Amino acid sequence: MYIAFSFHRKEELIRRLLESNITVEDALSEENLRLASYAKEECPVQYIQLKLKYKKLGISNRDLEDCFQSAAGQKMPAHADFFGGLQLKGIDTAGLKLPDGYEMTMSGLSHMSMTKKGPQIIFDSATPFLITKKIEDITDGSEKLELSFLRK
Repeated sequence: MYIAFSFHRKEELIRRLLESNITVEDALSEENLRLASYAKEECPVQYIQLKLKYKKLGISNRDLEDCFQSAAGQKMPAHADFFGGLQLKGIDTAGLKLPDGYEMTMSGLSHMSMTKKGPQIIFDSATPFLITKKIEDITDGSEKLELSFLRK
């Protein structure tokens, strides 16, 4: 008599994760985050299904991506060093986020772009603005944003 030990393939573990009833804690476990990250790279259909499952648990796509980066131990890209982030006079910006490589000042929104001549600053908006509200339609998943901006 032989006893064979085998490991489940990641695809099989992803399928089991999709079929199981999991809690938020289970969904955010290191093992399941690694599986979801693997699915993102190798199994796009299952990744979409996982995103829907995580969304039903109240975990947004952005939070899921942040978890992937934390789990992978990735650091911010080098281009993030070009800018100091959000700097608006008279406005508490603690906890607010900008996409990597963007800067918001009293002069507006700008970002760093790589050109043939090297890094160049591109101005996207002449006035600062903030996203003050995000509304999501639960039937079709569409999103609407409310912007607040400084009148000059």
